[in-house]
Amino acid sequence: MKIGNFIYVLWFIFAGFMVGCEDDDSLFSGDENYITSFRLVQGEKTYVGDIVGDSLILAVPESVSFENAVVEFTASENTTLSPDPSTITNWGEERTFTVTSYNRTQRVYKYLVVRTLLAQAGDVVLSTPEEIEAFAARGINKIEGNLTIGKFMGTVKEDTLTSLSLLSSLKEVTGKITINPTYGGTSLDGLQNLEQVGGLTMVSRSSQYGAPGISRLREIDLSHLKKVGSDLVISADTLYSLNLGALQRVGNNLQFEVWSIEDLSVDALTVVGGNLSFPGRHYNGGGNMLLPERMEFPQLSVIGNQLQMQNPHRIKELLFPALTSASEISLQQTDVLAKIDFRQLKEVVGNFTLQWTHRIQEFDFPELSSVGGFKIYYIEDLEKVNASKLRNVGTGGFSIEVCNKLKDLKFDALTAVQGNFTLASDDVSSLSNLKEVGGKFTLTANMERLDGFNNLVSVGEFALSGAALKEVNGFKVLTSIHGNVTLSNMNNVVRIDGFDALRSVGSKLTVQNMEKLEKISFLSNLQGVHFTQCDFLALSALSELDASGFSVDKLTLSNVGPDFILRGNAEFEGEMFLNNSRGVHFEGIEHVQTLTVSCFVQQEPAVFNFANLKKVRKLTTNLGYSANAAALCFPDLEEVEGALTLSEGSSAQQMQPTQFPVLRKVGTLAYTGVVSVLNLPLLESVEGEFRVSTSYQNGPVKMLEEIRVPNLKQVGGLVLTSNAYSANNYNNVIVDLKCFEALESAGYVNIQKQAGLVSFEGLEKVISKLEDEGSWVVSGNGYNPTFEQVKAGELVK
Repeated sequence: MKIGNFIYVLWFIFAGFMVGCEDDDSLFSGDENYITSFRLVQGEKTYVGDIVGDSLILAVPESVSFENAVVEFTASENTTLSPDPSTITNWGEERTFTVTSYNRTQRVYKYLVVRTLLAQAGDVVLSTPEEIEAFAARGINKIEGNLTIGKFMGTVKEDTLTSLSLLSSLKEVTGKITINPTYGGTSLDGLQNLEQVGGLTMVSRSSQYGAPGISRLREIDLSHLKKVGSDLVISADTLYSLNLGALQRVGNNLQFEVWSIEDLSVDALTVVGGNLSFPGRHYNGGGNMLLPERMEFPQLSVIGNQLQMQNPHRIKELLFPALTSASEISLQQTDVLAKIDFRQLKEVVGNFTLQWTHRIQEFDFPELSSVGGFKIYYIEDLEKVNASKLRNVGTGGFSIEVCNKLKDLKFDALTAVQGNFTLASDDVSSLSNLKEVGGKFTLTANMERLDGFNNLVSVGEFALSGAALKEVNGFKVLTSIHGNVTLSNMNNVVRIDGFDALRSVGSKLTVQNMEKLEKISFLSNLQGVHFTQCDFLALSALSELDASGFSVDKLTLSNVGPDFILRGNAEFEGEMFLNNSRGVHFEGIEHVQTLTVSCFVQQEPAVFNFANLKKVRKLTTNLGYSANAAALCFPDLEEVEGALTLSEGSSAQQMQPTQFPVLRKVGTLAYTGVVSVLNLPLLESVEGEFRVSTSYQNGPVKMLEEIRVPNLKQVGGLVLTSNAYSANNYNNVIVDLKCFEALESAGYVNIQKQAGLVSFEGLEKVISKLEDEGSWVVSGNGYNPTFEQVKAGELVK
C-alpha cells in the first residue's frame, strides 16, 4: 500500500533522566527496551494496537486507509527504534522493529496489520441495481444473515440484474447466498472476494423439460472462497470456466446442475460433507452433462455421503488421487470415460457401484479395505480389477457380472461378504480366502474346471452355473448352506464332486439343465437334512437318486433318465412329482403320500413302468396335450387310499391309457381324457365317488368308447358326465351300462349327458338297493327313466 503524507510521531518519555531533576537514588537502569503502546489516528478515529509478547498487532477495518494517518508509539526512556518509521512507505506489510536501550541491549518486535470486517446483521435482499449500489456504498464486508440476489421471477427488463461488480468488498456471508434465476449477467464478478459463506445456491429455472440453469452465465470466479458451511449448488447452462481454486471445505452437498463445463478448478478442496454430484440438466437429475476431458480433485480426501456421476459426456479422466473415504460411490453410463483414479480410497461405507462404464479397462483400488457393497456390472472393455486389500463387504453385497473381457481379478484379502455374492468370471483364484457369505452365493463359472473357494465355510444361499464347466470339485470345507441350493446350466458336467464337508442345507435344493450329469456325490453327506422342496429337472443322463438319507416335503423329478432308480425309505411322507417321466423303479419306497405323474411324450410305442410302488395316498396322472404312443404303468400298485385323478390327454390327439393291472382299492376316482378305453381290470372298491367324463371337447370332440371294470363291486357314488360344451357333443358311443354288471352297491347314481345311452342294464344290483329318489339323478341322456321306472324294471328305452 502506498502511503502519502504519512506523519510519524514518536514520543520517548524520559522519567527522571533530565540533568538536575533526579537524585542518586534514581530507578533508571538503562536496560529497558520496550514499546509500551501504539495507536493509529485517522481523522477523528483512533485504533489502539495490541502488544502481545513481542508482537505489535494493529486491527483496523477493511475500509480504513493509512493515507494521512498518524501512528503514535510510546517506548522506554532513552531508547531508539529501527528502522526509522519515517522511512516506511507501506504500513500494510508485516515487518520487524528493533528497540535499543540506553546501554545498547536490543528487543525485536514483529509488526502485523489485521483487517477486520465491517458487518451488517440480518438478511439482505438485493433485487435492483439501485439496491446493490446503496449496499456497496456502505462498505459492508460481512453479512450476518442471508443474502438474496435478484428476483425469483420476472417479466420485464427491469427485473433482471446484469452485474454484481459493486459487491467486491463482500468477504463473508454467515447465512445462505441465493442467486435467483432472473440474474442475467455473464459472470459473478463482484463476488470474487468472498472467502466464507454459510451456503450458496444458484436457483434453476423451472421447466417441463428439466431445470435449466442461469442461462447467460458463462464464467464463475470464486477464487477466494475457502469454506461453504452447507450446500454449494452451481446452476447454469454453459460455463466456460468455474474457478473454485481456493475452496477447501463444503459442509454439505456440492452439486453441479450444468449442461456444460469446459474448465473446472477445485485444487484445494479437501472435504465435502454431503453429496458430490453431477445431476446436470436431465429429467430427475439423470446426468447428460458435458464435463472437461480431464477432471481432477487433487486434495479431496473425504466425501461425507455420496459421489454420484451418471451419463456424463466428453470426460475421459476422472481423478480422485487423495480420496480416502466416502459413504457411497456411483459411476454409471460414463460414455468415453477411460480412466479413474481412486488410488488412496480405503473405505466406502455404503455401496460402491460401477456400471456401464464401458471404456474403462482397469479398476485399481490398491488401498480399499472395506465397502458396504461392491458392484461392477456390464462393462464392455473391462479386463482387470484390483482390490487386493479388500477384506470385508457389507450387506450391500459383492457383484461382478456381464464383463466378458474380464480376465484378471485381485481380491486376495477378501474373507467376508455380509450380503449377496455374485460373480461371473473365469478367474476365481484370488478369492481363495473367502470364508463367509451372509446372503446368496451365486457363481457363474466360465472355466472348464472349478476347484476353488476351499476356505468357504458358510453361505446364506448357494447357486452355481457355468456352460463351460466340465468338472466341479471345490468347496471342500463348505459346511453350511442356510437357504436354497441351485445347481444349473452345466451341460458338460458329468459328476458334481467336492462339497466334502457339507452337512447342513436350508429349505430347497434344485439341480437342473445338466444334460450329461450322472452323479451328485454330496447328497450322501446330507443325513437327516429336511428339505421343503427338491427339484431335479432336465437331467436326461441321471439314472438314479438316493433320497434315503434326507426327508423332503416336495420332490420333483422332471426329464430324468429312463427307468430311473429312486431309492428311499418305505414311507415317503411328502409330495412327489414325476414330470415327463420315462418310468421310475422304486427301491425301498412302497408307500407315497402324494404322487403326480406326467408321461414323457414320444412317437414310438412304449410302456413306462413305475415298479415296486404298492400304495399311494393320492395319485394324479396327466398325459398332457400332444399325441403320445407311450403309456404309463403301475404294475405293483394295489391301493390309492385317497383320490385317484386320471387326466388322460386334453386334445383330440391319440393317447394310451394308464395301466393299473393290480389296483384293487381306491378312495375316490375321477377320470377325464381322450383315450378310447378306461381299463381297471382288478378294481374292486371305490370308497367315495366314481366319476367318469365320457366325452372331452378341446377343439374336436373325443369320446370314451368303453369302460372296463369287471371286478368293481362297490362305489360310494356313480357319476357319468361330459366335458363337452353342447348337447351335440355329448357321448353317443356308450349305449348301455353292462360294464357295471359286477357292481353291487352305490350310494347314489348320477348319469348325465350320455346322448347314446338308451339302456341302464348292468345297474340292476345297484338300483335294487337305492332307497329314495334323491339317490337317482339322470338327465340329458338318450333315455332318462325316473326312479319309479327303474325300480319297476323299465331299464331300456
